[in-house]
Amino acid sequence: QTFTFSAVNSQGSDSQVVTVNVAAATAPAFTGGAGPYSTTAGVEVAFTVTASGTAPTLALQTQTASSGYSFTPATGAFTYTPPAGDVGTQTFTFTAANAAGTVTQITSVVVSEVPTAPDAPASVWASATNAAGFTAAWSASAGATSYRLDVGTNETFSAGGGSVNLMSNAGFESGDSTSWTKFETEYAVATTDPQEGTYHVAITASGTRDLMQPVSITGDGVTEYEVSFWYKKPASGNCRIWATWASGGQVSGDNLTPDAYLPVASDWTKMTYYVVPQSGANTLNFEVRTYSGATVSWDNFFVGAAGGGSTPSYVSGYSNRTVSGTSESVTGLASESTYYFRVRAVNDVGTSGDSSVASVTTSDSGPSPQTITFPAIATQIETNVLELSATASSGLPVGFAVGAGPAIADGTTLTFSGTGTVSVVASQAGDGSWQAAPEVTNTFNVLAATITNQFLVWVEVDQEQDPADEDFAWDADMDGDGLTTWEEFLANTDPADPVSVLTVEGNPVQESAIDEIQFSFPASPDRFYQLAYSTSLFSSATLTNLGWGTPGGVMTFTNEIPGIWYGRIRVLLTDPD
Repeated sequence: QTFTFSAVNSQGSDSQVVTVNVAAATAPAFTGGAGPYSTTAGVEVAFTVTASGTAPTLALQTQTASSGYSFTPATGAFTYTPPAGDVGTQTFTFTAANAAGTVTQITSVVVSEVPTAPDAPASVWASATNAAGFTAAWSASAGATSYRLDVGTNETFSAGGGSVNLMSNAGFESGDSTSWTKFETEYAVATTDPQEGTYHVAITASGTRDLMQPVSITGDGVTEYEVSFWYKKPASGNCRIWATWASGGQVSGDNLTPDAYLPVASDWTKMTYYVVPQSGANTLNFEVRTYSGATVSWDNFFVGAAGGGSTPSYVSGYSNRTVSGTSESVTGLASESTYYFRVRAVNDVGTSGDSSVASVTTSDSGPSPQTITFPAIATQIETNVLELSATASSGLPVGFAVGAGPAIADGTTLTFSGTGTVSVVASQAGDGSWQAAPEVTNTFNVLAATITNQFLVWVEVDQEQDPADEDFAWDADMDGDGLTTWEEFLANTDPADPVSVLTVEGNPVQESAIDEIQFSFPASPDRFYQLAYSTSLFSSATLTNLGWGTPGGVMTFTNEIPGIWYGRIRVLLTDPD
């Protein structure tokens, strides 16, 4: 643009032309903060939203989070501390706008639950008992990564003696903080809700607050010690054990400075850790830490030999024995003797309390052990009649029973009453010369006859593969694309090609007053297609029949819904109507 200026007086006049180059505004585009991000309930996640273009204005338009978020448009700084109710995927929709237009960015944050220590196994039992041992088994505990097994010769796992706690004033029964080297501000000895006795410690922390007592331990490098306490934390907020060795250390055992915080506990909950101190003098700074915003009660701290402070009495090798699964063979026992065992569940957060105590009596040395050989059973069709076959090392006949699933066992004949997963248990009870054999379970799948035949023909004829090849079994994923052969069959994609997937593509079109997108995807003539769509991730989807695939192999549909919507393609083998 040009601007002409003039100047005039009695002596004459003059003019000047000024040129101003006006550039078009550059459209905004997001350059940061796209995510996705992840965090844990109660733990802050922070990121910065940025956009290019001519002076874009940032804004947080919508969000699915309930609370705990903050956005500063001027800097793009965003923080989010999700409450427990926000577990799942939360989305935040940001806009960047200027004179050239407005763009949108949806950022997702995956919120995980606060990890918790597992519960003790609900049930414990013994099997495969013989003269020299047995198999200890237990039910799985949700969230457990391993287990700890104790086996002893009495129900209390001790050889007598009183409880010896190496700590002083461990339950604050002096009514004050005597013997506690760290008793930081906001901790208070209270009588409102002790776990045991008269007193406990309570705190509502406005900052990080430590509670610590140094404990002297003379170790032998072998004996296991219990480090435990009781706590109560009915609401959100963080706390945890944070114990360190001022001198000496531990040979093995649990981590006393874990990354994870203690879970919410509306009732008094005991946390127990086990360590084997080094031989000689050791000093453990037994510390717990309460963080800002947490309200916690603490009580009855303990450091002493494992088993409540009494002299431990365990079968050699079976004190706090680490087990990765839910059973462990116990060997080297005396015949015709009674043993007791219990289990604890462990994960990164901590260790559960003890399970109930189970007992088992070893047999005399008369009957010999036996085993069962029960070959694996392949996937079946529901119309099959299967003859079961298994052998016992004793030569005694093997019996069969249906453990679970739509099947009926009649002697050695197995028939099916439907489709699903079937478990068949082989057993041999033994006799005067042979012990009962450990049961052996075979688990396999039963498929519908009609669909199974169609699937097998597809594998052999359409895909030119061997249906008997386990790489192309219905639940296999030969090409590693995350889809089983059965799912590839439904989508009619190549199970041997990771690039062959059902992909939906879209192109903008203008067929009415609003902008529309025409979508297309590969469609087979013998597959029926549906579109499930919704304008929100949190509302029910609407189903639209797109119909059977066409010989041309491509099906199209046009989006006529203004704004944001979500959809997916469903593939069926039959017309749902």
